Amino acid sequence: IFGVIKCHFQILLLPPEYPIEIQALIPVALCVIHNLIMLHEQDPDADGEMLEGDSRGDGGTGEVARALCDSIAEAMWHDYQEYLWKQGQT
Repeated sequence: IFGVIKCHFQILLLPPEYPIEIQALIPVALCVIHNLIMLHEQDPDADGEMLEGDSRGDGGTGEVARALCDSIAEAMWHDYQEYLWKQGQT
């Protein structure tokens, strides 16, 4: 996540002129800001209107990505189970 935050917030590319106590809080604050942006970001279509299900959290990109991750994990689990079964057969 630090690489993502560095790409979005240039403050992390230069040494800040703040006390170390404040510097320690900057990455956490930027993660919160990043998450808020992702939560409320909307993907307009070519006409500038929202497509149905495009906003984050209501059937949009986040849920599609989660479903893809779940299907990959399930396929990996089945492959692993098959591998274990074959190891037991030999």
